[in-house]
Amino acid sequence: MKRKEFIKQLTILGIASQTIIYSCNDKKTIVIPQNHLPLTEKHAKILAYLMEILFPNDDNGPSVQQLNTFEYILWNLRDNKRDEVSKQYIINTIEWIEETSIEEKNKSFLELNDKGKENIIEFISKKSWGEDSLSAMLTLIFESLVYDPVYNVNRNALGWKWLDHTAGEPRPKFAAYTVYL
Repeated sequence: MKRKEFIKQLTILGIASQTIIYSCNDKKTIVIPQNHLPLTEKHAKILAYLMEILFPNDDNGPSVQQLNTFEYILWNLRDNKRDEVSKQYIINTIEWIEETSIEEKNKSFLELNDKGKENIIEFISKKSWGEDSLSAMLTLIFESLVYDPVYNVNRNALGWKWLDHTAGEPRPKFAAYTVYL
């Protein structure tokens, strides 16, 4: 199976698996860091909801909050060595979610209930641009699962434990960069 096909199927499976979880609980609590620059507060909230939909806290593994995924994505957006096109793609994805919500539901994504948010993400996943955008977001989430905890991502090696991964040696002894909290 080609990587693109694998990511596509994984994206669809991840979104489809959320139906029961989100329809049972319409009051999700999201957490965003105080320093969420370069994202606006609205963009930060949309990103937090998106991560919860793509990788929910379903007691089947670590949550994006436990992994510190939000801060990992912020680090990627702040990284001067990362190309501007890929950083802008993350921001564009968030903006496209909001635009699609307004076009399809006549409401901001943040005004929708949990089921409505899930429906927008499912709708987006069926578009070629949406499939690519959600795959990019899932890639960032998956990276946070396997990053070395020394970088303040994958806290307490929860991702490693869940995946039954043994870290290679030598491991970093200190953070070569700062993950901004």
